[in-house]
Amino acid sequence: MRKNSILAIISVIAIGMAVIGLVVSGGPSVGKAERRDQARIEDLYELRDLTFCLAETAGGILPETINNSDTCARDITFNDPNTDKPYSYELVSDRSYKLCASFEYPERIFIFDTAAFDPTTGCIQFTYRP
Repeated sequence: MRKNSILAIISVIAIGMAVIGLVVSGGPSVGKAERRDQARIEDLYELRDLTFCLAETAGGILPETINNSDTCARDITFNDPNTDKPYSYELVSDRSYKLCASFEYPERIFIFDTAAFDPTTGCIQFTYRP
């Protein structure tokens, strides 16, 4: 009987730990959303590369809008593949611009370079350095 009680306690503890793990991590649906957010980040960095190319071919001037051109042709996504909402591009100054997306979990996004990410707007601000 004592052995059964110990097994029951261990089982309850194991189940409790599994539930806590799911609550902390968010479970499989949060993991899928994080992967979609990561794809959005990758798309914005592809758009950053396109923006750099467009500026380089325009004599160092950031474009008013971004699009594919003959000199900067890319296989690139201008819309979020999950929502079909367009990514946005905004000039901040003659050397800075923002690329924005609608993220599902922006508070979980960390960018490890000189770009600045604002989780409240979903925008990454980049600086063009010729």
